[in-house]
Amino acid sequence: MSKVMIREAVMEDVPALEALFKASYGELLKTDYPGPLLERALPMLSKVNLGLIERGQFFVALSMDGDLAGAGGWSYEPPGHGETVPGRAHIRHVAVSPKHTGRGVGRHIIDHCRDHAGDIHILECFATLSAVRFYEKLGFEVLREFDVALGGEIPFSSVHMLKDFRAN
Repeated sequence: MSKVMIREAVMEDVPALEALFKASYGELLKTDYPGPLLERALPMLSKVNLGLIERGQFFVALSMDGDLAGAGGWSYEPPGHGETVPGRAHIRHVAVSPKHTGRGVGRHIIDHCRDHAGDIHILECFATLSAVRFYEKLGFEVLREFDVALGGEIPFSSVHMLKDFRAN
């Protein structure tokens, strides 16, 4: 497991985060999504959620040599539209640099988000098909598969997952 330092993301991080998302999603999703679909979806997947940064709910993970190893955040409200539910938080936009995968970076980000979210007992996420195995290793369960309409028109398969900490 590699050591990383996690800090709150700031607006100055946005260009580096967009580059991270493009590199991560472009490489790590290609085994589960057809090339033409991924090519169309990548510009939308690579957009940074500025609201999460403004609210202090998005973080960067830096390797010991200063590389941007990963990033991710959380919110009380689900992605898109939906109501908040007391005791629940949603993991948002987690990405790990392809050169840092398999080293615990993603786990550190998820743990940090949970700690930062405070008094929650359920974490949810809308995972890519490629991330399901990662979330399952962390104790998340698959609820359902569904399509997200990226940009209102591109059907992109996602998986709704949940971890209830009261069960542990």
